[in-house]
Amino acid sequence: MCVDLDVRVADDNGEAREQVTVYRGTKLLSTLASPLAAVPKTGEIYSVRWRIPLKRAADRFCVVATDRGGKASDRSCAAIRVE
Repeated sequence: MCVDLDVRVADDNGEAREQVTVYRGTKLLSTLASPLAAVPKTGEIYSVRWRIPLKRAADRFCVVATDRGGKASDRSCAAIRVE
């Protein structure tokens, strides 16, 4: 089963790449990265598809966006909830 992890990305110069990391506790489960692409200055919500492990637990995902100049955002994290 897969879920869409929704992330909001914005950049003053209109370009960014995202790196999404998925954790179970402190254990890294997956890293998903996107190439540098156009993003609106006002922000837009993007979805990253991730396959849920068969054994479910309290997983979370974190996002860091980086612009063309290499300036990275603060890391932002959220719980993964499957209903």
